[in-house]
Amino acid sequence: MNRLRMAELLQSAGVPASWYSLDESWREYGFRIWRSRHTGRWLVQYMERGEATLLGEFETEEEACEGMYRLILESR
Repeated sequence: MNRLRMAELLQSAGVPASWYSLDESWREYGFRIWRSRHTGRWLVQYMERGEATLLGEFETEEEACEGMYRLILESR
């Protein structure tokens, strides 16, 4: 799964788009997936009050999307 497919699946599951970001943009709250320019690895973070908590670091976009998708569904 890639970020586009994950967005489609999250929408189908009724998860509001405001819960996540699929690019490097910062949000005050929610899940975020992005690729580190320094390491080339995919990072999944949770943002709360502007503070980022790293939830996972992955080699591929597919692994990161699967991990983030699972985390979002479990948090509902």
